[in-house]
Amino acid sequence: MILSEKILTLRKKNGWSQEELAEKLNVTRQSVSKWEIAASIPDIGKILELAQIFDVTTDFLLKDDMEEMQYAPDSEIHETSRGPRVSVQEANEYFTCKKRSGKSMGLAAALFILCPSPLLALMGFSELPSFPLSDELSAGLGVILLLLLVSAGIAVSVFDESRMKRFHYLKNFDFELEYGVAGIAEEKRESFRETYTRMQVIGISLCVMSAVPILIAGFVDAPDAAGSFTVILLLIFIATAVFIFSVSGCIQDSYDLLLEEGKFSPKERAKDRRIKIFSRFYWPIITAVYLVWTLRERQWRTTWIVWVVGGLLYAAIAAVLKKED
Repeated sequence: MILSEKILTLRKKNGWSQEELAEKLNVTRQSVSKWEIAASIPDIGKILELAQIFDVTTDFLLKDDMEEMQYAPDSEIHETSRGPRVSVQEANEYFTCKKRSGKSMGLAAALFILCPSPLLALMGFSELPSFPLSDELSAGLGVILLLLLVSAGIAVSVFDESRMKRFHYLKNFDFELEYGVAGIAEEKRESFRETYTRMQVIGISLCVMSAVPILIAGFVDAPDAAGSFTVILLLIFIATAVFIFSVSGCIQDSYDLLLEEGKFSPKERAKDRRIKIFSRFYWPIITAVYLVWTLRERQWRTTWIVWVVGGLLYAAIAAVLKKED
């Protein structure tokens, strides 16, 4: 049995797809496919990683006349790497891509938050006697612009996901850092600490100040047309804060992930998975409630409370989900 057949057999025995094995080895699925059909041969580094991942000896992989599965001794398993090794170059590329990802994720989130703004603006203008569009036409055009912003946000998210796919193994599998990588991550995190704190303060301040325009409109008894624009200002404040949180958070996470500290420690990862599953359906529901209530009642001065209540409820539920069993 040749090397290609052994890779195919061991992969299937572990129940992994070609893509899953590729993520473990930090290669493309096409590379694994070529190995399994003998169109190419993995280099010596990847052969060592294959032996570690499959818990077999390199002799078994390399010797065609060795048909019987030969597992690595326990002592050898404990002395080998836990998984793919992250080089200094790979770490620096990850830091760069993660910083770009923070901007992309922040932009996508901002687009999702701001998507009701054109609809709110058009509905506000429709309250003015001189506005040429009818209420129905304004609402229709507003919905079209809303969908365009949502589509743009989805496109940015998909592009970012595709760009970061090569680094998924860092979150999904065990890995080991080559010499010097941990020191670089520590140094970068320490130099970013002050900037991170400053960005968090700015983001929190924007969230707190986001309700000010609505409160002022309420105090001066502003007309309904002005009320819709105060909601837009609220969304702009929140979108800007989310963008800042995303950029700073992604940079900080890139350091913590490689160092396996903070929320990327083994225990915290298990808790974080539950929160991610919950978030996938929670915020779309909150957004739907806000839009339905706002468009039905047209009470711009009061419906913004949905975001405050939703945020507090989310924090409470997340805290419960993070509790250890």
